[in-house]
Amino acid sequence: MIIIMSLSGKSNNKMLSLKGNNRDTSIYIPEFNSIKTSCINIFLLPLQCENWSIPIENQFLLDIHKQKLSTLQLFFQNEEITHYLEIISLLQILLPIYEKWKKDHPDTKNNIISMVYITTMLKIKPEYEIYHQIFGKPNRILNETYNSKHILNIQTWMKEENITLDKLKQKLSLHTGC
Repeated sequence: MIIIMSLSGKSNNKMLSLKGNNRDTSIYIPEFNSIKTSCINIFLLPLQCENWSIPIENQFLLDIHKQKLSTLQLFFQNEEITHYLEIISLLQILLPIYEKWKKDHPDTKNNIISMVYITTMLKIKPEYEIYHQIFGKPNRILNETYNSKHILNIQTWMKEENITLDKLKQKLSLHTGC
């Protein structure tokens, strides 16, 4: 391995192939790095601090990130992409179980060790989960239905980079005038 130091002081690791050609060991994938940063900041760091509210509010990002990572995995053979796909799969299982457990045990401390195994619940589309969190679930007895304009706006805005539940709430409040 050859370590090259640039004028700015950054080191650059280069591997030589058997033919003596330079081979870069790390390929910079901008979209992957933004997904990785989002996973760390929105899911992993809050969970490390036992702050479950931020990851639970932003669960919809897991599906979006998983889809993007699956696409990236087709083009880049990178072990890190596989690791983050596994982390996202784990979070997709863990967060709904924690929500159910917390609902059944509201007086218990936010401690994953005391969480018991519960079968996974049926998930609905992320845009409907967000709709429920912002506007509440429509009451079928009162013949209330989903506002299709809000659902379409949520679907559109979910595709934006670095979107969170708070940002979605702000956009919806600006859009509806509430």
